[in-house]
Amino acid sequence: LRRMVTGGLVLESVEESERGRNGIPETGTALRVKFVGQYGEHAAGKNAGVQKDDVIVSYAGRTDLLTDSDVLRYGATHTKPGQKIKLEVVRSGKTRSFEIPAQK
Repeated sequence: LRRMVTGGLVLESVEESERGRNGIPETGTALRVKFVGQYGEHAAGKNAGVQKDDVIVSYAGRTDLLTDSDVLRYGATHTKPGQKIKLEVVRSGKTRSFEIPAQK
């Protein structure tokens, strides 16, 4: 499931004390990339440019997904294999955009 909807990324919620600083929003989606898959289909996030410690602030245009489970659930029920999923991340205080492929 993780390979299918996050391209092999493992996510964790950003702590409340970090919100509102360094470009991380005070409310809404703020999920830190804890691990980036390195090989094969599990490396889709890495190949798109996503790095460990990036903070995802939007997944497929959604900013109300608050946990890793929310992202997995939404991705599994609302994306189709081959679809490009747009991620917006904060890295070093700057917002960047990436696209990862939904996989079967």
